[in-house]
Amino acid sequence: MKKYDCLLINPRPYHYSKAQKTTPYMPAGLLSIASVLKNAGSEPFVLDMIAEDDPIRTLSAFMGASPQSVRLVGFTVMTTQIHHAAELSRYIKATFPGVSVIWGGIHPSLFPEGVLREKLADFVCTGEGEYAASELLSALKDGSDPRKVRGLHFLAGDELIFTGSREPNDLDALPFLNFDLIDYSNYRARKVFRGSEHLDVRAGIVISSVGCPYRCTFCVNVNKKLARGSYRSKSASRLADEIEFLIARHGIDYFDFLDENFFVRRSHPEEFVREVGRRGLKFRWNTNIRADAFDRGLIDDPLLGRLAEAGLYYLGIGAESASQRILDKLKKDITAAQISATVRRVLARGIGASLSFMMGIPGETKEDVSATLRLIRELRALGGKVSIIGPQVFRPYPGGELYDECVSSYGYAPPNSVTAWGDSVDPLTGFEDIDNLPWITDKNFIKKVAFYMEFANINIDVLRFGPMKRLIFLFLKAVADFRIRHGFWAFTLEMFLILRYKKVRAAA
Repeated sequence: MKKYDCLLINPRPYHYSKAQKTTPYMPAGLLSIASVLKNAGSEPFVLDMIAEDDPIRTLSAFMGASPQSVRLVGFTVMTTQIHHAAELSRYIKATFPGVSVIWGGIHPSLFPEGVLREKLADFVCTGEGEYAASELLSALKDGSDPRKVRGLHFLAGDELIFTGSREPNDLDALPFLNFDLIDYSNYRARKVFRGSEHLDVRAGIVISSVGCPYRCTFCVNVNKKLARGSYRSKSASRLADEIEFLIARHGIDYFDFLDENFFVRRSHPEEFVREVGRRGLKFRWNTNIRADAFDRGLIDDPLLGRLAEAGLYYLGIGAESASQRILDKLKKDITAAQISATVRRVLARGIGASLSFMMGIPGETKEDVSATLRLIRELRALGGKVSIIGPQVFRPYPGGELYDECVSSYGYAPPNSVTAWGDSVDPLTGFEDIDNLPWITDKNFIKKVAFYMEFANINIDVLRFGPMKRLIFLFLKAVADFRIRHGFWAFTLEMFLILRYKKVRAAA
């Protein structure tokens, strides 16, 4: 096995289920860091534990093959990944005590001191980690002071050191994502679906922009505790160069654009589609759009048509709710009418629409959730190109406006340690246990909606299991569709039995 000096790890989420394992998505942030490290002369590799059958054995093999060369192991960590990240970090520290561990991602950025004092990592990176990781690795190799590396938190004795914030990356200056630094065979062949339709593709990822200028109160982009730069995008020529390179090198015919919002400036999609046409590039792709983009003049029907001709397969839309009162509370600055109108315009051009929804929001009523379910039914009735995600249960994070309301108005007591945050995750859903959210008054109703919507939203064709389990899922999907269509939430014996089965399996 090749010798590496840096391993970058994507831990499993707490609710990971090997039985329902689908083709995973490449961890873009880690791959971007690895690409910068490689360009700087290092030898990194990305280990995606979601794609590995035995994470400890895999990690042991990579570490054991490079016992003198691995100097740094990095983790990206969301709340749902804390348990597995902690397990792997402790394994590294116990087995390879000379190796430094760094955590990055949303949760460590919110709680850097907690991560360090619980001895889960030696360093925490806040903000964009590409050049911080590269400079830290160099410092570890030559024994220089890590205080010179901006963007880091670490302990010197009992003193917490923060080296200061980094300037946001120039996206055009970043190297192309290097798929050779990850086991690309885990991601290459994938089914991409929109509603009831799907494609078998050779998949890749690109990032054309980062950040978002809007003010949604639940979003990390407006969280005052997170060090994030303003909205930035790659130039059309730089983006097309990367896509052209990846198509030529890996034969990719489908790209996930991992932008939070592709349509912040009208010039961005206009210049991109013009560049794609000029080069004659052929691929399909998806990206995200706001429901008010047409009304803001960021796109119109002719431009949407050109995007369709350039291979746009579906658009993701953060709808969140059908209740205008809740949309206003979330500061979405959209209306339910805009959601429906945008979906119709998108479908009219032969493009799919994937809409995500939320529930369990402070102040939300059963009537508000019911309105959202009615809108979901109306959208599904528009045809087979509509996909629905959620409604997912709102989870409060310190630094967010809604978090402050949960604490001050509802007496929410957040977990008091990083480990406790990990324990707060429901292993069956990946979200915080609904019983711990005091602002949700009808908890049984929210639990039922969450349970049945998960089955209603499933596209059976993308799951890997045998014919018997397939029949069970088809039955449960039909039951879920019936309950949601008719608002029938009584006599939920099948929900009780399945949750009981899952708990037994999780404990085994």
